[in-house]
Amino acid sequence: MHGTASPQKHQKLAEFGVDRAIDYRRDGWWQGLGPYDVVLDALGGTSLRRSYTLLRPGGRLVGYGISNMQHGEKRSMRRVAPHALSMLRGFNLMKQLEESKTVIGLNMLRLWDDRRTLEPWIAPLTKALNDGTILPIVHAIVPFAEAPEAHRILAARENVDKVVLVP
Repeated sequence: MHGTASPQKHQKLAEFGVDRAIDYRRDGWWQGLGPYDVVLDALGGTSLRRSYTLLRPGGRLVGYGISNMQHGEKRSMRRVAPHALSMLRGFNLMKQLEESKTVIGLNMLRLWDDRRTLEPWIAPLTKALNDGTILPIVHAIVPFAEAPEAHRILAARENVDKVVLVP
């Protein structure tokens, strides 16, 4: 399993079982990688197209985030525009058919209210959480009153693990 992260997070990836940590900030980091069965892309934008090229025939790309749309604490339309435009252009279905590759978009907010669709995915996770098979790893617990601090941690990409808001 390979994973991308900034260099200061590579040790944490190794603890998670990642065989090879890759610095996605390095120019041309994707060159010589792949082909992969599955690529999980949290960046979105132009990263989705790059991730698609790393798939083997029969491979699946899951886009589940758009963190490329946020740069630091301030939004900059000039920096975000290329990523947004890339996503608007979409993927060529004929090319996907020819290459036998799948692109999947995942938005948990969209699925949250559709329990019938979500339940088959959530039930085994809930069981595994309850019996201790999987344990959430928490970077920080932040009171609601200090929610801006939680946003700062996320925007600065200081965390690898979860940031949890509590009353």
